[in-house]
Amino acid sequence: MDEKLDLKSMHKMLQSYRRLLEKERQHNLLVQFDSFMDKIGVSDNEDSEKYFEDFMSMLTVLENKELPAKDKMKQAVESKFFHQIMSVKTSFREREMRKLTHQLCDFIDKSAANAVDDDSFLQSLLANSLRQAANAIESSIREERDEGQTMNEVWVDALKVGFNIAVGKHHKI
Repeated sequence: MDEKLDLKSMHKMLQSYRRLLEKERQHNLLVQFDSFMDKIGVSDNEDSEKYFEDFMSMLTVLENKELPAKDKMKQAVESKFFHQIMSVKTSFREREMRKLTHQLCDFIDKSAANAVDDDSFLQSLLANSLRQAANAIESSIREERDEGQTMNEVWVDALKVGFNIAVGKHHKI
């Protein structure tokens, strides 16, 4: 009888501990997110809250056990959060866009450090793929720009192509 009682109490204790760890993970993620928003110059709390909601939606996709890794990464790059961040400053030039992309990758990497399973590997892979694409396109992006097209639009399009190539989905350029 005592064994059953001990197992029940241990089970409750483990559940409480799991909830505590999840709360700590959420808190760390929020702190990292706020730090990232400061780095990229987003100081409006309403904008930051909306971006956080969209980031959490992207994170939900990355943590979806039903989707294959390539689909998770593709949906992350095509997410509302990704586009919001890449268009946060419309006057950025190539070097600034590369810096912004690297800051986004660093944030994704840091948030992956809080994941407890394969999701962290996938987030690191996403960050590294985007970082490589950003480095590859910075020098060649000027000639790709059409009249009336912002640097942000050209950059995001080029990142998508570079990212798709990096994960094995080849496009004609």
